[in-house]
Amino acid sequence: MQISVDIELLEIIFAHSMSAARIADDIDDAIVFDELTGSIDEISRTVAGLLGKPYGPRPAGELNVTSS
Repeated sequence: MQISVDIELLEIIFAHSMSAARIADDIDDAIVFDELTGSIDEISRTVAGLLGKPYGPRPAGELNVTSS
């Protein structure tokens, strides 16, 4: 079955997935981080492909450690 999806809707989904990826960078639990970023990367890659946009996820397991 094939469906038609509005480009504007795909742009919104892509923007939200990129925002979610930035938020995930603040997660300190490595297991949760890996699972969440894997899912976000798959969504982003799929939508980027539909939009014809490049998408290069960061390597899995790369935690963003911030110093206080």
